[in-house]
Amino acid sequence: MPPPRGEVAVIALPLLVPLLVLGIPFLDVLLAIVRRTRKGLGIAHADKEHIFHHLMDIGHGHRGAVLLMYLWSALVCGSALAIGVIDGRLVAGAIVGCALVLFLVTALPRLLERRRNGELNGRHEATRDAKPVDSM
Repeated sequence: MPPPRGEVAVIALPLLVPLLVLGIPFLDVLLAIVRRTRKGLGIAHADKEHIFHHLMDIGHGHRGAVLLMYLWSALVCGSALAIGVIDGRLVAGAIVGCALVLFLVTALPRLLERRRNGELNGRHEATRDAKPVDSM
């Protein structure tokens, strides 16, 4: 007989939350590897296309960009905890919806403002147009 839903959440959440905290950095690394491989660059080739650099490009300062990434990690973990602990699809869905809205509220305003002003992608263009690594 399988364990009840609540017991599965109690067992799985302590294992799942640390992985979710690292979800944004892991996603950033995965996207960097895919991006560099598609460009024909080595995966260790430096560029400034990480999430942090994009946040800086749209106008966030160093501290603000880091705090936003912490906030997003907390939102992912909080949503996972809410889904696992709260019984009721409506309440869990509302929490996840609020987390999504908060994510959009933190990211979109500056991005839209920079796009309107035509200032996006101006700061790190030299590293974005890197040449592929010569293969021997």
